[in-house]
Amino acid sequence: MSKIGDIAVSINAMVRGFTRDWLPLILSVATVAISWMAYNDAHTASLLSVKPSVDFLTETEVEEPMVGVAVINAGPGPAVVREIAYFVDGKRVKDAFEATTYLGESELDGVRYLDYDVGDILAAGDQRWLLSRKTANAKAEAMNKFIDFLDRRLVVDISYCALRGECWSRCSRSKACGPKFD
Repeated sequence: MSKIGDIAVSINAMVRGFTRDWLPLILSVATVAISWMAYNDAHTASLLSVKPSVDFLTETEVEEPMVGVAVINAGPGPAVVREIAYFVDGKRVKDAFEATTYLGESELDGVRYLDYDVGDILAAGDQRWLLSRKTANAKAEAMNKFIDFLDRRLVVDISYCALRGECWSRCSRSKACGPKFD
């Protein structure tokens, strides 16, 4: 055989050896990588399908039946409340009731508040008024003081978790809350 023929036979044997020895290993590694990526995508989608999305609604229009601050879960999953913190004039107060005392005793008539305990659930699609007042039959001066309190003095911060343990915090007023909960 000629030298060119010997080289061709040698190359052909090398290709067959590579195909026989290495190609199955390369295909196996590629299959494992593709399976891992598919699992990761499915796992992420599963987490998003039950993630709560908690936010606040601050209603200050006297034309509405209720003014106040409400917490809303617009996500598809329930939110487990870790803590709700109230701040009045930048100072942390114990709870919603203590926050209302900053209104003054004469302004408390008709003010309602709701306290959440650690572990309470805010269901998907649920809205709860944390601090509110009905507008019907309310005295204009008292209503204006309450609205001013909501607009300028009160800040609420909620720390909540998904059922799977991931946790977040949300503030009723952008950049008004201090360091986030750990």
